[in-house]
Amino acid sequence: MQSGGFTSDSVAIHTGPSADCHTIAWGEATDSVVYHCYVVGSDGTSWTHLEASDDTQVVRGWVQDSELEDGGSGHAC
Repeated sequence: MQSGGFTSDSVAIHTGPSADCHTIAWGEATDSVVYHCYVVGSDGTSWTHLEASDDTQVVRGWVQDSELEDGGSGHAC
């Protein structure tokens, strides 16, 4: 696993690796983020499965790699 972070505040965390999947939470630049792995969607967009946490909650979901400070996970799912 690899640590990282969001490029900005209010980054959508989805239930699956697509913008069409439900948004379950919003990531903030100050959150602690651990990357699990990545997939490439049918549209060619890369998504990372991750765990994000702050002082109140832990969320697991998918974020588009362009929204992650170092381009997301380097490990394929």
